Amino acid sequence: MSEFSLYGGPSLQTAKADPGVAARAANGDQGQVLGASVQKAEEAVQGSEEAFARISDFGEMQRQEVELRRIRDESDAKFSRMLAFAPGTKESVFEKDGSIRQGKLDDLAYEFGQKIDALGGSFFHPESAMKAEAVRTSVRSSLQERYWGLAAKHQLGVARQAFDTSLKLAEEKQDWGGYERSVDDAVASGTISRDEGELRLLRGRKIRYDKQQENLKTALFSSVAANPIRAAAAINKGLYNDLNPIDLDRAKREVRRRLADEATPAPLSAEDRRKIQEKNIEALKKQLPNGATEQMWRWARNAQKNGGRFTERDKVEIRGAFNMELDKLPVPQSREEANQIAERTAKKWALLGAYEGNQEYIRAVVMDKMISRLDAAKGARRNDIGLVLRHIPDDAYIPNRSASVRDAYRKGDQKKIQEKEAARNLIESQIDEYVRVQMAYWRDRNPEASIHDDRMQIFRFAAKKAKELNEYEHPEKLDVEKKSKEISRAFDSEAQVGDTRERMPDSGKDFIDRKNREWKEYQKKQVPYTPQVEVVKDSAPLAVPMSFVAGRRAGAYVPKEMYQQLVQKYGSRPCLKATMDQSKAYNEVPVVGFYEGPNRGIELSGDEYGNRLIMLAGDKGKATVRFAPEEVPGMIEPGNIDLSTRPVVRNADGSISTVRSISVEMDGKEYLIPTVSEDGKVLSEDDAVNQFKQTGKHLGVFNSPEDATAYARQLHEDQENFYAPQRQGTTSVLNQPVSSPQKAAQVLSPALQQYESAFRRAGEKYGVDPDLLMAIAIHETGNGTSSAFRNKKNAMGVSPYGRGPRSFETVEAGIEYMAGQLARNYLGKGLTTIAAIGKKYAPPGASNDPKGLNSHWVKGVSEYYFQLKA
Repeated sequence: MSEFSLYGGPSLQTAKADPGVAARAANGDQGQVLGASVQKAEEAVQGSEEAFARISDFGEMQRQEVELRRIRDESDAKFSRMLAFAPGTKESVFEKDGSIRQGKLDDLAYEFGQKIDALGGSFFHPESAMKAEAVRTSVRSSLQERYWGLAAKHQLGVARQAFDTSLKLAEEKQDWGGYERSVDDAVASGTISRDEGELRLLRGRKIRYDKQQENLKTALFSSVAANPIRAAAAINKGLYNDLNPIDLDRAKREVRRRLADEATPAPLSAEDRRKIQEKNIEALKKQLPNGATEQMWRWARNAQKNGGRFTERDKVEIRGAFNMELDKLPVPQSREEANQIAERTAKKWALLGAYEGNQEYIRAVVMDKMISRLDAAKGARRNDIGLVLRHIPDDAYIPNRSASVRDAYRKGDQKKIQEKEAARNLIESQIDEYVRVQMAYWRDRNPEASIHDDRMQIFRFAAKKAKELNEYEHPEKLDVEKKSKEISRAFDSEAQVGDTRERMPDSGKDFIDRKNREWKEYQKKQVPYTPQVEVVKDSAPLAVPMSFVAGRRAGAYVPKEMYQQLVQKYGSRPCLKATMDQSKAYNEVPVVGFYEGPNRGIELSGDEYGNRLIMLAGDKGKATVRFAPEEVPGMIEPGNIDLSTRPVVRNADGSISTVRSISVEMDGKEYLIPTVSEDGKVLSEDDAVNQFKQTGKHLGVFNSPEDATAYARQLHEDQENFYAPQRQGTTSVLNQPVSSPQKAAQVLSPALQQYESAFRRAGEKYGVDPDLLMAIAIHETGNGTSSAFRNKKNAMGVSPYGRGPRSFETVEAGIEYMAGQLARNYLGKGLTTIAAIGKKYAPPGASNDPKGLNSHWVKGVSEYYFQLKA
């Protein structure tokens, strides 16, 4: 048998035999048997050798695997010991900044690579030897990768531990901003997956919400128990709006229960009522023209009850009555007489509130009519503005109002019919007023204009005003010239238009006689009227609620009519004196203002007066309320001027004045008298004294000039707080008196006016001045004309993250959303002026403001805000 070598070991020699003996043994039967035996023996030996080689190779492979595992475990143990050292130390695997030291890994891999190479070993088969070598090489080459993996795993474990610790710390400290930042950082660094990050955030927000609810609930109910006044103020300011609605409603009910005090006002006597009515009549006489009719008295009386402002309904009536008188005016004999008629008529109707009391406008309109009368008497032909406007079909120039009236009639709802017709009449009267004024100026500049040009100009002005009043679907795209031509065609197609020019078919003299007859007949119907004093018997005093309100100047508030009566009886600053039953002690609270709408009894604002409310409520919860003049040092007699209706004078610095005054000595007394006339003109000292002598109106009578000066300073501060200084953006929007619905109607467009109650509800809910909400809406929507308002129901310019205006399901939802944002993120963080709010809400130069419109935000919002406050 031939020899064969084994890899890495000695040669195995086969047994030696004599060839001759073998040959002989192979002959014959014996030889044959021996040959066969030898062959079998040789095969058996060869099989044993192969089996031995396989077993030996397998054993060596097992041994090497055991050694490799031992070496790997030994290297892991040593590497783990190295991981325990602080980063940056000599033995550590990590640098101080946390990065892995490549050299340490190389040294460790070399050390244990040498041990792997030293394993050696002998194999019978080359294949086995090659396989073992491949395994050792694979293990040796993977050492560095394994160390990197262990280091990374260690880093991840440390990061996870630090992450978990930071989350627990943030939870304990209730640092929810830090909590979310930790999660975001962990996701960004790969410490946790994005999905796990989402789960962690959701869990954190739930924990935060639960803890916040528990804290808010505990704080609120503790506050209600300790001081319901402060709790009510905090709720009204929106500080607890994040509390769940069920608990918040429970707290509100508890506050109301604790503040449900009753007061019994002492009734006015019959003599008191008589004096009040007499003073009212005297005050009205000074506001009315000589020979005022019953209708004029009614308008003035309604305005008196409305704080000096005419109601919208009365405004429509006043416009209609003025236009009727305008059409009935006589034909003047000369331009001089025309001037006299114009002056007289303008003064009369300015007092009555026509054209918002603008005497110059009224005079221009009347003078235009007088010139028209003169021209007509000479045979000239001129359009009558009133007739032209009355013959324009409603669909042509007020389609929106016309459609709403038709819709109301189609539904047969009588209440809606009245509402829609009133709204249409108001729009028509506003257009009529505007066209008459503009045509007066236009005709003065174009005396030779033709009848056609004159009429087309009427159409242009009508279309322009209708556009401003939002009477068209897309007013921003409307071409006034094109629209005026449409109105002209509609006018021409109207059946029986008739002659719309001033001159009728009669001759010049006949025309003059006819117009003069009409004027005399009109004057006969203008019967002078003076109301009589009627005293109604006093009824028994009624219990009225007393409650605390937030967001107003500190003091007491009563219904408007009562406030005016108190001022007339007790002077400029009446006081409320509340006494407990069977007690002589009383709490005095100045009556600083009034509220409008349903009678809600007496409302107190300010913590100092709220605390007095609790004091006077006591265990019985009832008190008797009387009113009296304020006890002012040195005051002999209280003033007799209603400060709530004082004219507002705008100063050069943008501020306003309502109680400009001087003190003058008369008969040994010091009278504090106003230096502003009833129509808002600043007077010289001499003129102020003359005004006082004529009217008898003063702000108080004092013992000395010093007392008068001190009181004047106090009045000035009160009025400054009441009206707020008119400086752009610098006025605090907290605790300001809220505008009346009538004032809001003057400033808001019809498109926004329908949501006035939504502004007021949202303001009351979140403790935000509703006038601020309305001012922002007017500015952001172009007073209800913007695309975002019309198409997205976005009345507040809400545009999150610069992605364009946000859509809301309803306009009311958008208003409430903005009110909540202002309460939490602006007013609640100390941004209490329009300038401060604008700096955050609409910062100039922002990336989402390429046209630089934000620079106008503060100015625009401020102007509308102060228009509402004026």
